[in-house]
Amino acid sequence: MSSDRRGFLLDTSRMVGALVVVPALLGCNRGEEPVVRVAEDDETPQARAELERADAELLLKAAELEESAVKVYNIAATLPFIRADVTVITTAGRFLSQHQQHRDFLIKGAAELGLRGGDPSRAPLPTIPKEIVDATKADDVRKRAVLLFARSLEMGAAKAYFAYVVRKLRTEHARKIAADILPVETQHVAVYDLLLGGAVPAPTPFFSEQV
Repeated sequence: MSSDRRGFLLDTSRMVGALVVVPALLGCNRGEEPVVRVAEDDETPQARAELERADAELLLKAAELEESAVKVYNIAATLPFIRADVTVITTAGRFLSQHQQHRDFLIKGAAELGLRGGDPSRAPLPTIPKEIVDATKADDVRKRAVLLFARSLEMGAAKAYFAYVVRKLRTEHARKIAADILPVETQHVAVYDLLLGGAVPAPTPFFSEQV
């Protein structure tokens, strides 16, 4: 397969993932503060520096979020009923790699905005649902619990990046970083929906009025 063809397919899959999840992201933003104004070129140097530092701190918080996901995926990969499912373990491996890339991308972006020294390794491990660690449960029950938990983390990340893009980040540089990551996170949610037997690629709510 040519690199152009591979790139086209990757972009298409990300678009499909975004179409599945974006309606939910739009809904979660109603009633909250309006979209922020991006910093303008005529900002004073001091004001722009303050905005850049604030955005850099948010990017480092996002890097911690990505590191938390890395820790969860590494733990999930040790579970026998996950390792035995080729589709799930292969998918998880790809998502793990992407979360690592996002973490490094965010740290680099924060450094480009003047804030170095981020340590995402301090990110806490999310609380693992009891149904996953309960060895008395059947493997298929535990595996579904893992998929549901992973989906919830991916949806949380997608919502966080959506909020970053439309509300929280103030510089074009930081917003572009978040916007580059957002469709990958929505793709992850869409894939989990398919693995769980849930959403179709173009759900009816997507065609309804969202604003």
